[in-house]
Parts: sequence; C-alpha cells; structure tokens
Amino acid sequence: MGAHITNYYMVDAAVAIEAYDGGAAQDPLMAPEDWYQAIRSADQNYAERLWASEWYLNHAFAAGDARKTLTWRNRLQGVTQATVYNFYSSGEEVLASPDPTTPSQIGAVGGILYNAVFTDNPQGERVWTLQEKLKGRALSGEILGSTYGGWKFNHYWDVTLEPGFTRRRTPAEANTLTDAQLISDPFYFYGPSDLHNSNGSAYAAQTWKHPVWQI
Repeated sequence: MGAHITNYYMVDAAVAIEAYDGGAAQDPLMAPEDWYQAIRSADQNYAERLWASEWYLNHAFAAGDARKTLTWRNRLQGVTQATVYNFYSSGEEVLASPDPTTPSQIGAVGGILYNAVFTDNPQGERVWTLQEKLKGRALSGEILGSTYGGWKFNHYWDVTLEPGFTRRRTPAEANTLTDAQLISDPFYFYGPSDLHNSNGSAYAAQTWKHPVWQI
C-alpha cells in the first residue's frame, strides 16, 4: 500500500544522499583506495563502470531488464516533496566522515577494541562509512559488511602468471572487458548467481522492489 507522507523526519539519518538526489556528487573517500584515488590520473583508477554501484548502468542489459533498477539513486526522491525535518549532531561519531585509507575488517574491529581499552575515542566512530567501504571485503556477512558485491575484486578476472600464481588486472586491462562479459562475471565479486544468469531480470524484479510514495 502506498505511503501518504506529508512530514518526513530524519534523526542522525544514515541514508546515502543519492537516494534523495541521484545527481549528488560522489565522495571520493567512499571508494577504497585500491579502486580509486582522487590524486591519481584517470587511467590509474578502475573505471566506474566496473564498480558494483554502477553495474545497473550496464549498456548490455536489454530494454526493460529489471537489473537496471538496482541502485539507491533517487530511490527516495519522492520524500523531498514532503516537509522534511533533518535533525543531526555535528559531533555524531557513527556518521563521521571517512578516513582516506580503508582498513581490513580485522583492522577495523581491532581499532574499535583498541579504542575501547586504551583511549577515550568513541567505539563506534565512522562505523557507517566503514560498513560501506568494507562491503564485499568482509570475512563474514554479519559484521561490518558483506562477503560479496561492494569492493571485493572478482578473482575470475585475475591474470595467471604461472600455475598457482595470479595477479589482479590493471585498470587498463580491466577496461577491455565488455559490458556483456560483466553481466555474468562482474569485475567485483558477484552476489546471488540468479542475478547474473538468464533469470537475472526476473530475480531482480522479485527481490528488489521500489517503495511507493504518494505525497
């Protein structure tokens, strides 16, 4: 049933800004430095079309493919037609801005434990940005991230040097992958197999439904 919203209250809201404004500029610090660094030239970074967040823009998707809807951009844009109240704390540690470097999951948990034992720093500092930057890179899908999607590289595309030894493709090598190849085997570590096979559109339509806003 559609939600008839007239007032929308945000309290220390942990929601990506692009959910409200699809044209919002990306924060370069929200991409792990293995993928992107603002100080590097474009050819030293992995192209955005290889990122999990941009997979929905793949030009090889057929017209009407439901996988084209797999994005947070503008997902809550209807809310902006209501009266919006945004309550937040300028010192909110959980939603604090990201660090330039991204720790591993073990490093992140270790930092939290160190703060808890030896310092007065908040134990949950930067948790919101950490869970985003650790997506796909986590050891478990239950703590600070997931084990697929996000920022984990898909080893399927690694280059074999000799038996038992591989290396990651360089940005230039990765950019030679076609859009069609990236549907079944994206450059990031993929999620449910049904999303990447011939059933992908139906699977996306069934599991990812847009909310209905009637404002």
